[in-house]
Amino acid sequence: MLKITPSLVEEYLSFLEQERDYIHSLNPDMAVGVTLTANLEHDPELMQSLVDASDFGSFNFYCEGGTTDGAEYGGSASYESLNSRFVNNQLVVAKGKDIVIQEMGCPSGFEDNQDTTTYPGYDGQAEYFQSMQRIIAENPSIRAAFQFQLIDSNAADDQKYYGGILLDEGLSEDVVTGILEGLGTLGVLKYDDGSEKPGWNAFFELLKSVY
Repeated sequence: MLKITPSLVEEYLSFLEQERDYIHSLNPDMAVGVTLTANLEHDPELMQSLVDASDFGSFNFYCEGGTTDGAEYGGSASYESLNSRFVNNQLVVAKGKDIVIQEMGCPSGFEDNQDTTTYPGYDGQAEYFQSMQRIIAENPSIRAAFQFQLIDSNAADDQKYYGGILLDEGLSEDVVTGILEGLGTLGVLKYDDGSEKPGWNAFFELLKSVY
């Protein structure tokens, strides 16, 4: 929203700084920050300003489907490269501050759609967590990371609550279908029966390695 409305940037930064200073007056030990939901490379100057005004760096990080900057998902080397680039960007922007990954996750795509999904698939989701396990272990400034959801959502509910809204925004049916597939398959357990995806074990290996 800030990029679409540049006039709000200074106003928002001023609010963030005043909010931070007020909270510090109540509790000097309470860290205050804003979570960045967009890719740091989309608007580096704005992102840097927001983190500079925060006590820590807070970011969202989801894997991407298909091909990103020539590196195709589906192999551990590409995950390592793309995930490392994201974390390295965080480290640069944070300038030595602690880092929180406020939301993380990787859509697996639907079980009956593994051959055609544009998302990384069941195996790709597991590789994402394996890669993040190594990267987090190597970067102690990452103090916390939160998996967005453990269980897939109900596809019918997603269509009911979000499908119409997205179509009303002018998105095509194909795009909406892809978005709903991503939202609905972020979990590491299947919605229908609670059974584990390959990403379940990889996720818990990540948990054990950092906690």
